[in-house]
Amino acid sequence: MAARGLIPVLTLCVGLSCMDYGTAPSSAPDTPDDPSQPPPADSTSDRAALIALYEATGGPDWESRTGWASAASVSNWYGVVTNSAGRVLELDLADNALTGPIPPELYTIL
Repeated sequence: MAARGLIPVLTLCVGLSCMDYGTAPSSAPDTPDDPSQPPPADSTSDRAALIALYEATGGPDWESRTGWASAASVSNWYGVVTNSAGRVLELDLADNALTGPIPPELYTIL
């Protein structure tokens, strides 16, 4: 977990475990979008990293893959939580039948 006063930049959950990657000051915008507001514009690098993850880990065979690799905002993809700037805050794909390695592109989300 992140040190006091810092929040994780990205939490990745696969299988039964979650791992925090990177930290930011706790004053950073870290809350998901208000569902009553339109989704934010996606971060191009975050979208590319998520698509690389989908392709490297058998995305078409995942248990839940709603929105993945589609034109929908990544904030509408299964297991993805974004902030108001469209940056990925959390990725929860636990128990979702991912297979294969985590691609290096995912580290660009940090």
